[in-house]
Amino acid sequence: ATDGEGTGSAYRTQDYVRLRGGQGWIPLNEGGVTVSAVIPKPDIRLGSFWFRVTSRRGIKVRLGPSRKAGSIKSDDGIYFRFECGEFLRASEVITIFHNHDEPSECYAKLYRNRHVRLSDGGEYRQLLSLTTPAEWVQVFCEDRLFLEECGAEPEILRHREGWRYNVVADSGVEVRIGPSLNAECTGVELLVGESVVVTERVTAPGEEVAWLRLKDGDGWVCDTDLTGRAAMIAHSLRHRHRLQKAARPEREDIAYNSIVARLFHDGVPGSDVGESSSRMPRK
Repeated sequence: ATDGEGTGSAYRTQDYVRLRGGQGWIPLNEGGVTVSAVIPKPDIRLGSFWFRVTSRRGIKVRLGPSRKAGSIKSDDGIYFRFECGEFLRASEVITIFHNHDEPSECYAKLYRNRHVRLSDGGEYRQLLSLTTPAEWVQVFCEDRLFLEECGAEPEILRHREGWRYNVVADSGVEVRIGPSLNAECTGVELLVGESVVVTERVTAPGEEVAWLRLKDGDGWVCDTDLTGRAAMIAHSLRHRHRLQKAARPEREDIAYNSIVARLFHDGVPGSDVGESSSRMPRK
């Protein structure tokens, strides 16, 4: 549809398109500037999706699924962003194509309960689901990958007051801006014997290494070093016992069990318990 507007003989053609379902109209151009464009049908996935930031520089959160959309920042001018290695959950993933078979860019909408309630999976999107404020991050753009989709949900534990951890690595522990060895270092190094408070523990799917977020947003540290040895140990005795048990070699467990068996049984380890218990002491 077109609408002529102006004064005298000077008219500007204004083109509009109607939203499916009779939910209203939007302009294709305003003042000679294109504000809406016709594109091939995008691929839209709704549900629950997990991503991990792969970009070493991190990724900013935007107001819409476009590089032209403004970045979200606080009143203090601090940008809302995810650092390299961090995990995020999305409720919608949009892939945009150059043509019908070549994807050009992809965006993910951060998971919010209000967005899930508005996505009813009907034939067309409700207008409210399109106009409700949301936070978007870019997944990829042509040959650049910013986020990697996870096949399973990561294990994320948070505690407002935090857990206390001790540094046990003789070489110390480097603090990074994100939970990944690819993330940049902050320039701070924790020395052996230091004690810090951790408010978040993150373990990637299929991995045993845990990343610890330092309290007050000072960065991240890994609980093991590159050789797999413990670098950070939880301060509580309960966590220490669990870590020590996991790190104890199997042969030490066998030797330990043998000693305990000899202390409490007359027979050798592995003999029939009933036979040992039926023996009477010699007079």
